[in-house]
Amino acid sequence: MKKYLVLVIFFLLVLLFTVKLHMQKKYADFEVNQSSISLANSDLSLNKNIILLKHHQKIVKHGIDENADLYMANLTVNVTKPEMAFPVESFRLYSEKDGQPYAPNSFLKFKINGIEDSKKLTVGTNKIEMTTPILNKATKYYLVFVQHSQKKFDLINIK
Repeated sequence: MKKYLVLVIFFLLVLLFTVKLHMQKKYADFEVNQSSISLANSDLSLNKNIILLKHHQKIVKHGIDENADLYMANLTVNVTKPEMAFPVESFRLYSEKDGQPYAPNSFLKFKINGIEDSKKLTVGTNKIEMTTPILNKATKYYLVFVQHSQKKFDLINIK
């Protein structure tokens, strides 16, 4: 019995080592860049056809219990190409309490130009409202736009 247990442990260690080497090789050149942008000073180009002009963020009481607040971000974007989809999945709410970050929240509900769960943008100015529940009370909240490619992950803190 002990012989089989030692064999199983040895097999698991070899498997773990092999997976770790593969992941290290795969992400050898991967980098995470963090930056901040103040929309009061400049716009943020989300891609070549969508420019974030301004935003307003606030915490709204959700009403279920004292631990369930709602975070809301109101964005104004300018679109130059028709039939564009808004990259809701690229926005996250990062929060921090006593210097420790929480896992980022995705925005679960959104309205574009008053239409719920629509990702369709029109040419010109579009108003977007995104909300996500806050389950952990934090001391700081950051609206973050995430851009990523094969070897790079950019976190842009929007102020």
